[in-house]
Amino acid sequence: MVDQSRSTVSAGIELIVRASELSLVEYMRITQAQAELEAYLGQYIRKFSTALPGAFARKTMISPLANSEVEILVLFSLDARNRFAPSELLYKLHVTLKARYPGTQYKREQNSIVVPMDEFSFLLQPGFTVADQSYLIPSPFYDEWVRYDAPEYHYSFLKANNRLKGNLTRIIRLVKTWNRATGGILDDYFLELLVWGVLRNTDICDCAEGLVFVFNKARAESAYRREDPTCAGSHIEGLIRLDDVVNAQLHFQSAFHLARDACSLEAAGDIDAAVDNWKKLFPGCYPSEIDLRIDSVKNSGLKGADALRRLLS
Repeated sequence: MVDQSRSTVSAGIELIVRASELSLVEYMRITQAQAELEAYLGQYIRKFSTALPGAFARKTMISPLANSEVEILVLFSLDARNRFAPSELLYKLHVTLKARYPGTQYKREQNSIVVPMDEFSFLLQPGFTVADQSYLIPSPFYDEWVRYDAPEYHYSFLKANNRLKGNLTRIIRLVKTWNRATGGILDDYFLELLVWGVLRNTDICDCAEGLVFVFNKARAESAYRREDPTCAGSHIEGLIRLDDVVNAQLHFQSAFHLARDACSLEAAGDIDAAVDNWKKLFPGCYPSEIDLRIDSVKNSGLKGADALRRLLS
């Protein structure tokens, strides 16, 4: 059996966190696809650059990459701002990209273009870099340019993450993994904003405690849209239909009870029951006993016969 100590549960959660990180192969796939897109557009556009300002930059995107949307900005020279309305640049990009990537679609509700790139998609918008390193992008409501203050959100996010010793990023990835493993009810960006809003002014000791706190608060807050910190006056909807909202709240309530009881069981020394709860919370994601043993041996510093004895004990 695995060593029945309080480190067993935290080790399992840590392995889920690690597994949710983009692998080097996935990271390379995104950057290579970005370069491929730049090379193709470079045949038709003289001065431009691209940026990945979203979850990829904040390291809150989760693995496996399949079916994910990666935000990408196609940034034109600022003098083009007065020559083109957002709808014109969106149309030009849509037509150009569709010729090379037939599955390309225009996403009207976000004023963006979805470009399929094998196992994932780029969520693409045209824009401009302005003096303070923020961007101008298409408004989701009108045919005009609005400020997209990604740097300010990144600063606030990093500040909260540093104060929580990196646990903000880790808990966001855990919540996204939970959401994906249990049916993908909510949008990833909405979940990120929800977790950031709940945790940025709190103090937590570890990921397990943070999950209990987030799931508890989310039971009520999942019913409300979140203000988008990157774009003043813009909001990110969680769910629209009433039955979906109720379903999500019940989903969060179930998650809260599982996480809270898992922590209580662990504190009482009933590690097996605690692990069973975490397995229910993260179906198909919580590591097996042998994975926990291997991780324990790796972290022990033991070598050779000592490591083998620890692995088989």
